[in-house]
Amino acid sequence: MVLVALVAAVGVAASLGVIDWWWPAVPAVLVVGFLVVARRQVRRIEEAFWATASQQRTEPSNVIRRTATRVDASGGAAKAGEATDVDPDDEPTVVLPAGSIAAAASQLVQQRVQAVSVTTADGGSLWDPLPITLPTYVDKPAAKRTIRTIELGEPGTWSAGHSEDDSRAAAAAAAAAAKAAAAVEQQRRAVNG
Repeated sequence: MVLVALVAAVGVAASLGVIDWWWPAVPAVLVVGFLVVARRQVRRIEEAFWATASQQRTEPSNVIRRTATRVDASGGAAKAGEATDVDPDDEPTVVLPAGSIAAAASQLVQQRVQAVSVTTADGGSLWDPLPITLPTYVDKPAAKRTIRTIELGEPGTWSAGHSEDDSRAAAAAAAAAAKAAAAVEQQRRAVNG
């Protein structure tokens, strides 16, 4: 971040003519050099990690390593003169010559298989879609929203914090507020006339 700010500052100074035009190349070269050094360090750290990880494996791997044997593609036999390691876990390989494969292919007969619908106990077919009843909310009209207003200031309304005395006091305060609002409204109308 510091090097990028340095490149920007030197670029601004060069564009204003305070320093020569080639000076912005100096911090740019420093930024590129920093990136090269950082990348090389990261690569060395990764190589060291994988080298130690491969040497620390104490349990055997599930990958079986076998020596490679060169095989002649035409017959499938090992080339003459090469040593072959016999692994007891290997399964025997059946080699089929190209002539026997061609003879077997000519004997194959293509058969057409047709799908047959199976009838069920109720007389329908397994291929027919099953009828599914729709949920009840699909064919019913949308329910109307009810708005319920609870007035805690009404006389006789009970809640956790109100008694009849509190309800009377709240009703008296509401009546006084309404009376005062009406008086202010009447005075405003008298002035506006």
